[in-house]
Amino acid sequence: MYLKNSNLAGTAHSGLMKVTFQMCNTSLMYAARGNHPHTCQELLSHGADYSLSNLNDDSAHQLAIENNSTLAQAVIENFICSKLEESSSDLITSKLNSPKMDDDYA
Repeated sequence: MYLKNSNLAGTAHSGLMKVTFQMCNTSLMYAARGNHPHTCQELLSHGADYSLSNLNDDSAHQLAIENNSTLAQAVIENFICSKLEESSSDLITSKLNSPKMDDDYA
């Protein structure tokens, strides 16, 4: 959640206040815990960090699991899988495009 000109605790982000609440939960954590898949998707597609943990060391994904928020859990898992696929695809592409060494230098 972003608030302008707020006195709430948070960190500055492009002139807006990025607000965390209570246990340092992020907006994604609240959406995941409350089983709001569309909100989770919107937050993730706009750069929400799924890897953050709150004061109990719970991530948004863990909160979704603990609260039986199956739809939000599926959205987060699909997002993480797509990121892993992108990074492995990038790694394969970079390996294929890297210059090969001659046998003399190996």
